[in-house]
This record gives sequence, structure tokens and C-alpha cells, in this order.
Amino acid sequence: MRPLKLRMKGFAAFREDTEVDFTDVEVAALVGPTGSGKSTIIDGITFALFGRVARLAGEREQVKPVIHQLATEARVSLDFELDGKAYTAVRVVRRTPAGATTKEARLECGENILSGRASEMAPAVESLLGLDFDRFTKTVVLPQGRFAQFLHDKASDRQELLRHLLDLGIYSRMGEEARRRASTAAAQTTALEPELEREAPTAEQVTALAATAEAVQAARIALGTFMGNLASAVEEARTARSEMQRLLPLRERAAKAAEVPDAVVLLAKDLQSAREACESAEAAPREAREAATEARRRADEGPNAEICRRLVGDYGRLAELEQDLIDRESDVADAELAVARSSGAAEEARGWLREARGRVVAAREAAEVARSAASDGPDRGEIARVRAQWDEFEELVGQLVAMVSERERAVSAEHAARAEHEDAMRRRGAAFEDLDRARAVKQAEGLVAQLVEGEPCPVCRQTVVELPAHDLDAELAELQAHHTRAESAVDDAASALGEAARVSAEASAEARAVSSRQQDLKVQVERSPSREELSGLEAEADELAAVVQWAVAEVQAAERAESDLLQAEETKRVLAAEREAQEALIRATADRENCRQQRDDLASSLAGEPDTATLRADVARAEELAAARVEAEAAEQSAASSAHEARTTLEGLEGAESLARGQYGTVRDELVALSPPKPGASLLDDWEALAAWAKETMADLARQAEAAEERAQAARSRQSDLVQTARSLCAPYFEPGDDPDQFVVEMAEAAASAAFTHQQAAGERKARVELEERIERLRSDETVAAQVGWLLRSDGFERWLMEEAIGDLVERANERLLELSSQQYSFVADGTSFDIRDHHNADEVRGAKTLSGGETFLASLALALALSDGQAEMSPEGSPRLDSLFLDEGFGTLDPDALDGVAASIQELGATGRMVSIVTHIRELAEQMPVRFEVSKGPATSSVARVEV
Repeated sequence: MRPLKLRMKGFAAFREDTEVDFTDVEVAALVGPTGSGKSTIIDGITFALFGRVARLAGEREQVKPVIHQLATEARVSLDFELDGKAYTAVRVVRRTPAGATTKEARLECGENILSGRASEMAPAVESLLGLDFDRFTKTVVLPQGRFAQFLHDKASDRQELLRHLLDLGIYSRMGEEARRRASTAAAQTTALEPELEREAPTAEQVTALAATAEAVQAARIALGTFMGNLASAVEEARTARSEMQRLLPLRERAAKAAEVPDAVVLLAKDLQSAREACESAEAAPREAREAATEARRRADEGPNAEICRRLVGDYGRLAELEQDLIDRESDVADAELAVARSSGAAEEARGWLREARGRVVAAREAAEVARSAASDGPDRGEIARVRAQWDEFEELVGQLVAMVSERERAVSAEHAARAEHEDAMRRRGAAFEDLDRARAVKQAEGLVAQLVEGEPCPVCRQTVVELPAHDLDAELAELQAHHTRAESAVDDAASALGEAARVSAEASAEARAVSSRQQDLKVQVERSPSREELSGLEAEADELAAVVQWAVAEVQAAERAESDLLQAEETKRVLAAEREAQEALIRATADRENCRQQRDDLASSLAGEPDTATLRADVARAEELAAARVEAEAAEQSAASSAHEARTTLEGLEGAESLARGQYGTVRDELVALSPPKPGASLLDDWEALAAWAKETMADLARQAEAAEERAQAARSRQSDLVQTARSLCAPYFEPGDDPDQFVVEMAEAAASAAFTHQQAAGERKARVELEERIERLRSDETVAAQVGWLLRSDGFERWLMEEAIGDLVERANERLLELSSQQYSFVADGTSFDIRDHHNADEVRGAKTLSGGETFLASLALALALSDGQAEMSPEGSPRLDSLFLDEGFGTLDPDALDGVAASIQELGATGRMVSIVTHIRELAEQMPVRFEVSKGPATSSVARVEV
């Protein structure tokens, strides 16, 4: 995991948009004064990924404290690269009345959203990086308070971290899988072994069954040849029988056709009589039809009685319309008189309404003038805003006085803490010098063991008279304890100094912010009206508002007067009377015009028509012609009925002839195969010709039937011989029945049964061989899996790997620690526990917690660098590369020589392709880094600037 860009807004010290660009950075330093926000950048990385901040590990709620005090929400976005892919982690936290809540949380890879909810984000990041928050802050990002955690962890916690980095669980899972497979193979073998006790055919039995199947198949082929000959004989017999069956019906049909039916003879006579009667009856309808046609022509050419009657009615309607028109003219005159009477009173009422409307318009114009004057006058909102500025300005003046006093107290506290820290540093130096002298004496005491009474001292070469009897162990232990207390006092003083500096900086920042706001307000209120002027403007605004209120009341009064006049009963009555008179005039005029139009239309349609007397004479003539037409049509229908009866009689006889012709056709069709005589026009002649032909044909059919019987007898004799031969061929394999057609079926079943028996035996034999081979493979698999499971047991292979990893980590860390401590300290590993060997104190081995603050930092740094340096090699294949390391603690406890060594080690680690970033306020260390991120704190927000050397 390699960070690319970190963006923050409203997050801790960074109120405004802030971007930290790590692109192309190998080694960098985050530098700035205490409280500027250097560690906040580290917090931003862990919060974007896991939603947690190491410095808030003890807090129940880790969301609310990350929001800047002057912001409503905090937004953090981290772009990072992992295994060549670009990812983005985003978290947005919003302040709520009850605390804060995560508004947005997502993990993206390109356009793909890997996680879109806060509850899913941390597990997704853990799966992607292969580390949870605790392991991430021990191996990749080491924030304040976590730097020495890996050194001081319990052995079990350190072992669990290494097990996770090495993914040693895979070997435990492999061992479990191997043991499971061994158990499964053993169970399968136990389940399959009983099947070996079942009987199975031998190879010889399978061969014998194959020979039997081949013999049955050969007999089946031979039977097929015999059955073909038998089918030929059967077909010959069937053909002869068919010929006989065909000839016998034909002979019977010829016998039926040999006599002419009597009914045919009688039908021929009746038909002749009916045709003669029909010819005489068909002449009468033609004469009656001609007479009826003439009567219809005369009636059609004569007058139309209906039209004449209608015209007579129209003459009567025209007279009625003339009288109605006179009445309508009188109604219109009456309506005009009523309209003239009502118009005078209505016009007077409308004058009163126009006067009321004028008063309403004048009142509205006056109200609009008043509103315009009020709008141009003082603005109450602006007056309130300026008054609020005066109130806030006076309040900030009081706050600023209090904040100046608070800032002076914070500065005094910072000076006192700084003096305490310097005093603690002096006491620690004195304790270290006492301890160093005691250690030198202790080393000299080691020479006592080499002194011998009477012999020269190896140092001063004087003769030893008496051996020294002093023991410095107790004094050395006391000095060591005193030095440890001095170190602790220095750390406490440094912590107190940092807290005092933070409080002082925050007090200064708050005072500057309030002062800046107070100055801004001072400029604004000096340009605004004074409080007395604001009171005068309010009075003017009240006066204008009163005028507007009076004008609005006048408008309302005029509108009420207009409304009352409109609602008055007399006004309504006068106007209603005028409307009713006008509506009555409109209706009377419309009725008159409608009547006139009807009169004119009817008169126009009657122009040129005969008079009433002529029309009535035409009606009488039309009625006479219609009566003559009816009489002629009745005579026509009577003649047609007589002709129809004669035609019906003839058609009935012709139908009977058609039926008889059908019977003739049926008899002839039954003999059509023998080519009977073709029919002609006369049914009687056709029957007589067919009867003569049938008598001759009957004798010939009898001769053909005798010949077919002889052929059938010969075919049946050959069929019997073939059946006997096939029966003898089938006897060795099955008992043949009476039906020869079943021989082939039964022989096929016998062949299939023999083949199936052979195949079944061969399959059983093959299954037995495969079963024996499978059991052998399972036994082999069980042996191999059991051996692998034993080799990968948790107290064997995993322990060996853990020891190898610890050894490799210690070897790498010792190279760093010896270099950083000027060859004084190195690690000693006891399992997963770490002790320190002091090479300047006779290689004494002591616990890591006995180191001073600076020594603890060097040891922790050596372990962190070694863990980061060897992580790629320690991690299993396929694990993501965590190509970055962030260090945030402890550089202030180092002397200049140690700082140079630390800088060299960090730059060396960065040259291996990993990004290394340190957080420090030591300018000398930061200036040795090729890239610096300068963090500075302003009145309301911090900012970051990238500087490249």
C-alpha cells in the first residue's frame, strides 16, 4: 500500500480544503511546530481506511472529536496504490445534536465501488490490505503512543502479529485438510472393502459367454434366410386367395345386373306424359305477364297520389303560417315597448356604480403612493442587522479582554513548563554521568578477579599486598534506578511542556480569531449609522407604516361601499328587469324571424305547383290506375302457379329417374373393372344393354376362380415345408411355438439375452478390477495425507517457521540497532520475547523496559525498520505489498549523532523502493530529507506545503 494523495476538509486542525501529495515521494518529513497538525496527517490516513484514530483509542466515540470545532462536517479522502491498482477511500462525518454520524463511507477501485457503507468499509480494507487497524498501526503507520508497542507487546500478541504476516494459518489449515483427507480416504476404503467379498465372473467364464453369444447370432442370421423364403410362399398363397376373393363378388354383381328392373320400365312411360303436360301449361303465364306489365306502366306514368296529397297539406300549412306571422309581429312590438321602459331606471343605477368604482380607484392609487414612500424609506431588516452588528461588536470587545488575560496565563504556564523540562534534562544528565562513572568503576572491579596477593597488578604493575573487599552492585542498581526516574521525569516534563504549548497556541489562535472578527465589525459599524440614528430611522419607518395602514383602510372602505351598492336589492331589481325585457325582445324577434323564414320557404317550394282542385283530381286518377295494376298482377300470379305445379310434377319424375340412374350407376360401377357397356341417353336402353353383357361375363369369371384355387393350394404346401425347417433351426435355443412370425422375434431375444449376459459379466469383471485399483489408491492417499498432517502439526512446522522468522527479524533489527546505538545495544530473542544486550556493560542482558526514553525509541525504530524492510520477504506469496512506513514519535529524545544515524537508516530504507515518512518538529532532521511537508497553523486552520530539496 502506497499513499498517493490525502485530502482533508474540516478534519481536526484542517478546517479548509487541504491536499497532501505523496506522488513520487520516497523519503519525506512532516515538519512543523507543536500543535500544527503533523500527526493529524497520519490520523487522516488511518481514519480514511479504518474510521479510527490511534490517539483516540480509549474514546468510546471516535467520530465526533475528528471534526474541526468551527466545521459541521469532516471529509477525508485517500488515494493509494496497491499491487499496481489505484484505490480511493472516502469518509465524511457530520456533526449531529447527539454527537456525530458517518454520512458517507466508500472504497473505490476505478469505477467499481468495493464498499459503500460505513459498516462494510473497515472489513473491506482489512481484506484488501491483509491487516486490521491494530496490525496496521504496528507495521505501516506508527502514530504517537504506538511506536514502542511492538517492542513492549506481550509475547502472545507479537506472535499473533507475526503469524498473521507470515500467514502461518495456511499451514495449520493445510495440516487439517491433510488429516481430513486421510480420514476420508480411510473411511472410503472401509466402505469399499466389503464389496470385494461379492462374487464376480472369472475371465474364463466371460470368454465362454462370448462364444455362446456369437453362436446365437449366427443362427439368427441363418433363420433370416429361411424366413425370407417363407415370406415369399406366404405371399404367393395370399395373392391366389386375393384373386379368388376378388372374382367371387364380381360374379355375384354380374348376376344382379343380368335382369332389368320393372320400375325402370314404368318410370319411362310416366316421364313421357309429364313432359307433354308441362309444355302446354308454360304458355299461359307469358300472356298474363304481358298484361300485368302494361298495367304497371300505366300506373307508373300516371299521377303520384302521395305527392299530390302532400302538396294539398302544404297549401293548408302556408295559410296557418301567414296568420302566425301577424301574431309574432304584435309580440315584437310589445317587447320593444317593455325594453324602452326598463332602460331609463337601469342607466341611473349604473351611474351610481360608476361613481363608487371611481372612489375605489382613487383610494388604491393613494395606497400605492403610500407603499412606494414606505419602500423608499428606512429598511427595518437593515436596521436590525446593523443593531446586531453593534451588539456583537460590544460583546467581542469584552471577550477579547478576557482572552488576553487567558493567553497571558497560558504563556506563563508554558514558560514554567519549559523551565521544568530544562531542569529535568539537567537532572537526567547528572544521573547519567553518575551512572556512567559507576559503570566504569564496575568494569574496573572486574579486574579484582585477576589480582593475586604478592604478584604485580596488571594495571599499575605494583605488588598486590591485599585484595580489595568492596562491592558496587547495590550502588550501581541505585544509580540505574535514579537514572530511570530521571528519564521518566524528563518524559513527564516534555509531555507537560507539549500540553502547555498546545494550550498557549490555542489561546493565542482563539484571541487572534476574536480580534480579527472584532476589527472587521469595527470597520462595518463605523460605516453604519449610530444607535441614535438607528432610533430616528425606526421612528420614520413607523410613521410611513402608519400612512400605509390608513391608505389601506380607505381602499377597504371604498371597496365595501361599492360592494354594498352592487348587493342592494333595488339595484339588482332594476338591472334584472332590464335584462329580462331585453331577453324577451330577443326571443320575440327570433320567433318572428323563424316564422317568416318558414312561410317564405314553404311559399317558394309551392311556386309552379298545380292548384288544390287539380291536385285532388289527380289523386282520384292515381287510385283507379293502382286498382287495375293489382288485378293484372293477381292474374299473373295464378297463371304462374299452374305452370309451377306442372313443372314440379315433371321435376319429381325426373328426380325419380335420377335415382334410378344412380342405382344403375352403382350396379355398373361394381363391374367397372370388367369394362361394362358405356351408358347413353335412355335409362331403359342402358339397363337392357348392361343385362345382356352381364350374362356373358358370369361364365368367364367362373373359369378364372378355378385357376386361382389351384395356385393357392401349391403355395400352402411349400409354406408348410419351410416352417418345419425353421422350427428345427430354433429348437437348440428356445422352444418354438405355433406362430412362425414369432420365430425371428424369439431368436432376436435369445441373441440379445446372450449378448447382455456376456456384457453384464464383462462389466462385473471390469468393476471388480477397478474396485481393487481404487482401494489401492485410497490406501496410498491415506498414507501420504496422514504423513503430511503429522509433519504440519502446530507444534512442529509452524513453530520452526516462527523461530526462523524471529531469527531473521532479530538479525535485521540488530544491524539497525548496533548502527543507531554506536555498537552498544543489540536484541536477544527468547522465543517471541525481546531482551536487550548491553555491549558496553560486559554484554549484560536486560529487559527492554529498562531502556531510557531515547534508547527505547532507537530500539523501537530498529524493530520497525527491520519489520518494514523484511515484510515483503516474510509475507506469503500473493500477499499485498505494503510499500510505505510512517513514523510519528520520539525524535526529540535523540542527540545530534543519533539523529544523523536515524536519518541515514531512513534514507537507506527509502532507497529500496518503499516510501518512508517521519513526523518531527526537529528542523535539522527534516532538512536531511529530500522532500518536506511544511505544516503551519493559522488562526482558524492549518495548511500543508510540499518542499523539495
